[in-house]
Amino acid sequence: MIQNAEVGSTANITASLGANEVLKEFTISNSTSQNTTLDLTSIPDTTTGQQIALSVKLTDNAGNQSSEANTSTTPGSFLKTITKDTQAVSGHSIEFVSSYMGTTPITSTNHTVFFMRVSGLPTTEQLSYTATLNSTGGGNTVYKSGTNLNDFDSTTNSGNNYGDLIVFQHQHNFGSGTVSVVLTVTDSSGNQSLSVSDSVIFNSSYATMSPSSVNASGYATNGTLSISSNTSWNLYEGISWITLSSAMGTGNGSRTWYASANNTSSTRYGTISLRIGTTVKDSISIVQQPANNCIDPETDITLEQGKTKKAKDIKTGDIVRTKHETTLELLSCIVTRAQLQDKSEKVKIVYSDRELICSPGHRVYVDNKSEFIAANSLEVGDITTGYEVLGVEEAEDGPVVKLTVEKAHTYISNGILSHNVKNYNYN
Repeated sequence: MIQNAEVGSTANITASLGANEVLKEFTISNSTSQNTTLDLTSIPDTTTGQQIALSVKLTDNAGNQSSEANTSTTPGSFLKTITKDTQAVSGHSIEFVSSYMGTTPITSTNHTVFFMRVSGLPTTEQLSYTATLNSTGGGNTVYKSGTNLNDFDSTTNSGNNYGDLIVFQHQHNFGSGTVSVVLTVTDSSGNQSLSVSDSVIFNSSYATMSPSSVNASGYATNGTLSISSNTSWNLYEGISWITLSSAMGTGNGSRTWYASANNTSSTRYGTISLRIGTTVKDSISIVQQPANNCIDPETDITLEQGKTKKAKDIKTGDIVRTKHETTLELLSCIVTRAQLQDKSEKVKIVYSDRELICSPGHRVYVDNKSEFIAANSLEVGDITTGYEVLGVEEAEDGPVVKLTVEKAHTYISNGILSHNVKNYNYN
């Protein structure tokens, strides 16, 4: 608005931002006040600290030009500078992420709290936002809004190029399905962006367990399952040689599984499934080696007087010289079981000056680990009764001898301390 101008004079108006200018001239027809408009399309949006400057001068009919017009002091009037911001925010995105203020995007989740990261935001002005979340699995539509998405600081005139959103379970109550978020951003001049969106597959009921697999010895043994869940679940084993301490539960917990001795000559396999209702959510595989703690019939067994006798010739009542299974005390003990088995898998433990042919599950004492370990689990470099293991090789299937020794529960085979076959009533 131009006020108190001479009728008939020409108004010369210039709006400029650096080298960019808009010019307009028109004749004054009302001396009290006269309105006009300027098209500022050709002038770019201003940035922090920039202003478009307005200049108004009058030229009379004689060609005389006035000095620069003053600004009005009337309350509500504006100065002759102005900012311009008509460009909406663009180039930003939103993603579901794995944690609050995280940067790892996810495509599926079973957590009931949703975390979202907005990226690519301008840092030169304060930004507000509106977000809407919905799920194909039902629940409440969630509306979120805020005034400072990028934490803009007016003191430093800067903000972050990102923002974070969080939605809690009590806000949505979503069921399993696809959860979608739609976001718009509004800048400090009121320009609203186009919407951006993302989606994630949400499983409202989850159940997982660990470990995922177990390689068990052939003897009666057990282990622990650790279960993580947000609902009721059940365990199913479906095999006769595995039992469970309890098959039902809710939420996080643990259960014990028990495997009976594998008194066959073959490795056996089992699976424990973790289910929600009838849907399998996770499983653990259990591989159990044969309990056959047996040696080749031609193996030398150390007797009480230091002599040796072939395993095939050992009889119930023979006395062997050996060491106790836990104390390693040197003992003379009676053989209570000596049985030839027609056929078994075999392996050969290789040393520099000897070998020991036995069933894969035959356990020998490993000095450097202070425990009895099955032949097929030995590692190169293990020391067994003072002898270094150079390797374990497959051997031809054939007969083996099962020995049980009272009190010590061990015997010495080819100079190697070996664990015996436990009687069925000994655990």
